[in-house]
Amino acid sequence: MTKNLKIKYRIFTRPEIGKDLELAWKNLVGSRARRGNVLAFSGTTPVGLFQYNIEKADNKIFLIADGTVVLEAKQKNGIGKEMWTIALKKERPNIVQVCATSLGGTKLITSVKKKFPKITWDTW
Repeated sequence: MTKNLKIKYRIFTRPEIGKDLELAWKNLVGSRARRGNVLAFSGTTPVGLFQYNIEKADNKIFLIADGTVVLEAKQKNGIGKEMWTIALKKERPNIVQVCATSLGGTKLITSVKKKFPKITWDTW
């Protein structure tokens, strides 16, 4: 794990995002915050983001992943897996829907699936 790494978790909607945080993430990944976000910082520098939506239907909780981003210099240190772990423990979904678009993303999802075998995974 990267030294001085801090993971922050908060569910928020776009109007609640502080301007500094919104600007930092816009500069980092060019995307807007959604329903759930897990943010990773090294000191005060943002180094990772996991965004997702939560939907509830038929007494089930669905976590729909929007994306996982870790700065290239900080990749392969477990940051992505730790952000996913925090979100899954907090949200406690029955079903996760995720599309991996890279080899690194596929490896990340494979490792997270092993850690949470009771969750139904809809991956493609």
